[in-house]
Amino acid sequence: MLRPTLPLSSGIFEYRTYSLLPSLVSSFVSSASSSSELRKSMLPLRLFGFTDTGGEELNVAGHLYYYRDIGERGERRAEAAGSEEWREFVKESRKFVRKQKSEIFNQCHPDVLEAGRGLGGGWDGGSHGDDHHDDDDDGDDGKGVVYEIRTYNLKLGYDTVPRWYDYYASGIGGKVSLCLPGTRLVTVMDTSVGEMNKVVEVWRHGGGAGGMEGSRVRTRGGREWREAVLGISGLTTGFRNEVIVPAEFSVWK
Repeated sequence: MLRPTLPLSSGIFEYRTYSLLPSLVSSFVSSASSSSELRKSMLPLRLFGFTDTGGEELNVAGHLYYYRDIGERGERRAEAAGSEEWREFVKESRKFVRKQKSEIFNQCHPDVLEAGRGLGGGWDGGSHGDDHHDDDDDGDDGKGVVYEIRTYNLKLGYDTVPRWYDYYASGIGGKVSLCLPGTRLVTVMDTSVGEMNKVVEVWRHGGGAGGMEGSRVRTRGGREWREAVLGISGLTTGFRNEVIVPAEFSVWK
């Protein structure tokens, strides 16, 4: 009998996506790059990247921010809105964007991250802030890195997400122990505001999409993870993964 994971989280993430006009993508990239230090001074940026494949659409800029709680998010965004320089940048950037979206996620219970960290993977992406993975023994030094966003849509129910986490925690340690050296579990999070009963994993892969696929092949035969997937799949109504290429100014590289 599984014991539902405690609902305690270790901070929240806001994931904002901008669907860009295809003809203006390069101009947006240039603008975002030139204003990157302003952005990072105003808001707690973690990941800024662009969809390479697997998303609902291409030409999308995704940016992920970490806050202690929803109150801090409100405070930081209010401070940014009070900056004339930031307001001018936002006004300028809107001409490149045709659609915007924001969702807020609870970072998972620390025990779940610890389960993934204990056997060679896992990284509390939020609270570690500016820490990079440049000391990984794959020697990528941040080059050729992609981030994989894995999204699970779950059945409705108050206990569905905690039960999902219990299955996940039971097998993730075995999974990461089989991954290639350049693969790291960065964080796992579930929706607080947005499309509910959705859980998202964020993985970092050295060696690009090839590294991602190599880790996937290696983990398929792991007994612990296969058993966990049996439980996870019974709670899941849909799944999608997306490959993100981090921008040069992204905090996570």
